[in-house]
Amino acid sequence: MRVTGIIAEYDPFHNGHLYMAERARKETGADALVAVMSGCFTQRGTPASLEKRARTEMALAGVDLVLELPFLYACGSAREFAEGAVSILEGTGCVSGLAFGAESADRELLFLAAEAVNDVGDSSGCSRGAEVLRELLHEGRTYASAFSEAVRRLYGAGTAEYLSSPNNLLGVEYTAAIRRMGSGIDPFIIKRKGVEHDQESAVLNFMSGSAIRQMMKRRMTEEIKSFVPVSTYDIIIRALSGNDLVDEDRLFKILTYRIMTASAEELSGINMVTEGLENRIISALAGAGSMDELAEGIKSRRYTMARIRRMLMQILVNVRKTEQEQLRGTYYARVLGFNSKGRDVLKEMREKSKIPVINNLAGSKDSDSRVKKMLEFDGRAAALYELLRSGKNGFDIDKKYIPVNKV
Repeated sequence: MRVTGIIAEYDPFHNGHLYMAERARKETGADALVAVMSGCFTQRGTPASLEKRARTEMALAGVDLVLELPFLYACGSAREFAEGAVSILEGTGCVSGLAFGAESADRELLFLAAEAVNDVGDSSGCSRGAEVLRELLHEGRTYASAFSEAVRRLYGAGTAEYLSSPNNLLGVEYTAAIRRMGSGIDPFIIKRKGVEHDQESAVLNFMSGSAIRQMMKRRMTEEIKSFVPVSTYDIIIRALSGNDLVDEDRLFKILTYRIMTASAEELSGINMVTEGLENRIISALAGAGSMDELAEGIKSRRYTMARIRRMLMQILVNVRKTEQEQLRGTYYARVLGFNSKGRDVLKEMREKSKIPVINNLAGSKDSDSRVKKMLEFDGRAAALYELLRSGKNGFDIDKKYIPVNKV
């Protein structure tokens, strides 16, 4: 069986995602598609627009099996997000290709950009690219500016320009992760059609996820209808009717209490709180009346809003730096949903997988303490999400999750 992977957030699953799945199936010759999807929180550093079960139901209109990307990767940097998702696909033992969208279908440029990312972003700091990056940072440049300039100097203006597009960046990160781990997964570029990720205008019947999320908040149900599959629309209507969206004011209040009751020393031990940011967090909170105002107060030239928001979610879930470091490289295939083809993939995975395949947390007997700890963070994230969504106690809600079965 030929299985192709897709990495996504499906927040929510829209026509662009369906187009991507159809093209991936055709262009890679896939018998089945496996998606690794963020759970309760996204790489933007925000709660997902809809809970993961609803988004899994949506996704199964286009893919056959949905696996969860653990919180520590889903709410990490682009590099961590990519490495976590690619490692899960590699770990299944049955995924041979990875399809993703990009503005350019030039594979040679993709591979050169991936080489640049691995060189300039070398975590050991020993590469030539990392050395140039350090020099540029010492000049007072922002990280993004220094990274782009280092790539331009070492790999040319075309590579730097390719990396400047957010629609190319994650595909490059996926390819760079494949190269770092020596994986045999083959990257496939699906040329993008429609709009940018954050663009609000529509092109034909395609619209960005961010625009659709804004329409959901405004209850613009008729306007949404043209830009999502029928199954997605039905699930969105159900969610809006049940008032199942995250309460952003509640999120800010919970975070306010969390920061108010933590010392600067405690905050400094949280993952992603670096370079004295704990003091900026405490100071910014005093004048903030919302999540946006708090993030804006913390933001600096060195840190983007998305980076700040991810850090705030790490504070809420209480991920300490020592724990994040200990859990680095821990992976598992947590099943969120499947159809009949997905069930066949699961059967093959159970024979070939190099990582634990988890269907039911309540019945899981996995003895790996690191896997259990990672799942604990997923559980905390799910409990927090339930509180934000319904105001109800979400204690142990993740252990009660039963995969969506569309067989």
